[in-house]
Amino acid sequence: MLLYQFDGTYEGFITSFYYALKNNETPIFSQTNETQLNFLDISIDVITDMVIYKKMEAYLINKCTYDCFDTIHKAFLHDQAPLFNDIFYFTKKAMKYKEETLFLRTDNIINNVLRAKLTVERETHKMIGFLRFAKVTPSLLFANYSPTNNVTSLLCNHFTERYKNFNFVINDVSRNIFAIYDQKKCVIGTYCEQHLTQFNDIDDDYEYFFKIYHHHIAIPERKNLRLQSNFMPKKYWKHLIEMKPANNLIEF
Repeated sequence: MLLYQFDGTYEGFITSFYYALKNNETPIFSQTNETQLNFLDISIDVITDMVIYKKMEAYLINKCTYDCFDTIHKAFLHDQAPLFNDIFYFTKKAMKYKEETLFLRTDNIINNVLRAKLTVERETHKMIGFLRFAKVTPSLLFANYSPTNNVTSLLCNHFTERYKNFNFVINDVSRNIFAIYDQKKCVIGTYCEQHLTQFNDIDDDYEYFFKIYHHHIAIPERKNLRLQSNFMPKKYWKHLIEMKPANNLIEF
């Protein structure tokens, strides 16, 4: 078995596509050190190359169409069950059939990729509504969250437009991934837990008054926790300001 191992980044993944297509190979793709090799396996460590990535990005958009390339990207961000080999299969089909590939639902592998993309898009839409920022300084906002999929890069597109006059940090607690925006560009990276200790306990007046607002607009007789969970799944409640304990709130 031929195994291509990359560093886990999207850029590394697309770089590995370049070598697979160039050498006309159909390898098994995996992140470095995540697959146990057998005696007869051949492993190739793919080094991420940003020059190759940029060339492959332009090539795939032209060869497969932008919608197919967007599907490749979002399916890669699906963390519930990595679909590296399915995405490569989808890519080769898209190079041949272009946009028609998006309608080949009878192909189980293509259907898996399309469903993964849809899952990522749905969670991104939810996170746009559920993400809560705390004001660290007059010009710095900070938000913790724990998404099921790796959607931080997709959220950047929305919040850099929405908060273009602020600096902000979006922190994916479950993956130790952060996005930093400085009013010019958004950079995504990884960190050690101790790097963000100063943000663990933020005393934010806006957060306090938002709790007051949420508390007073609620009508106790009309509470429907089941319906609330449908619209706002409990797995996201941990980082929602309004769902944290509300003690010593001002009464009107």
